[in-house]
Amino acid sequence: MAEVTSPPPATLTPAEHALVLVTASAARRPAAETALAAGFGTAPPAGPEVRMAGSVAILGLGPGRWLLAAPDATGPGLLARAGAALGATALATDQSDARAVFRLAGPRLADLLERITALDPQGPELAVGAAAATDVMQCPAWLWRPSADAILAAVPRSYAADFERTVAQAAATLAAALAAANA
Repeated sequence: MAEVTSPPPATLTPAEHALVLVTASAARRPAAETALAAGFGTAPPAGPEVRMAGSVAILGLGPGRWLLAAPDATGPGLLARAGAALGATALATDQSDARAVFRLAGPRLADLLERITALDPQGPELAVGAAAATDVMQCPAWLWRPSADAILAAVPRSYAADFERTVAQAAATLAAALAAANA
C-alpha cells in the first residue's frame, strides 16, 4: 500500500524586497504624510495597515513610522525615490541589507501563525491589508498580509537562519499533530 502524503501545512520561502524605513517627528508628520502621498500616489496608513502604491507596499508601523517594501526595486533605488518625495520632512533609511523578507503561505497558515506569534491570525491585526511590528518566537519582525493566503515577514538578517529554523520546526510539529489527528 502506497503511503499518502499531505502537503505541508505552511511553507516559508525567501521573498527579496527593497525596504526603506521612514520616520517623521510629530511636528513633521503631517508634511511627511503629504509628501509620501504625493510621491507614491497614495496616502500612507495612519495605523497598522498596508496601502499599495503600485508594487510598493507602505506599512504603517506606528505614529510617523512607515516601511516601504518593493519586490521589484533595489534598496538604493527605493531610498532615492523616498528621499525625493520626502525632502526634509522625514528621515528615510535603506533597510534592505539589514532585513530578510520571507513569505509564509499554505493551507494551515493560521494554525502555524498561532504557534509562532501572539497575534490572533483570525483577528484584525493579521487581516488582509494589516501590518504589525511584533515578535515571532522572540525574533523581532514586521509582518504584513497582502492577501488571504500569505503573510510577509521582514526580520533582522542576523535572525534569518533562526527564523527559518523556528518556522520549519513549528510547521513540522503542526504537520505531525495533524497527521496524528487524522490517523
